[in-house]
Amino acid sequence: MHDSTVRPEFPAPTRTQVLLIVAALLCYAVGYPVALKAHSSIGWIFVSLGGLFLISLAMVTIARLHMGPAAPGEEDPAAERTGQT
Repeated sequence: MHDSTVRPEFPAPTRTQVLLIVAALLCYAVGYPVALKAHSSIGWIFVSLGGLFLISLAMVTIARLHMGPAAPGEEDPAAERTGQT
C-alpha cells in the first residue's frame, strides 16, 4: 500500500541520470544484437559497458536519495552539488 503523505510526488530525474539511462539503453541495443547475431565479442563489450552505466546510475540515484529533499524555502541540495539551479 502506498502512503501519499510520505512522498506525494517523485522528483524528476537529473540530467546525469537521464544520460546514464540513455547510454545504458544504447549499449544494450547495440551490444546484444551484435553479440548474439554476429557472434562478436565487441557486442559483449557493449553489454558490459551498459552494465557499468547501470551501476553508475544506481550510485548516482542512491547518493541523490541520501541528500534528501529540500525543505520548503530552501534550495535543492542536489542542485547545489551538481551546479543546477
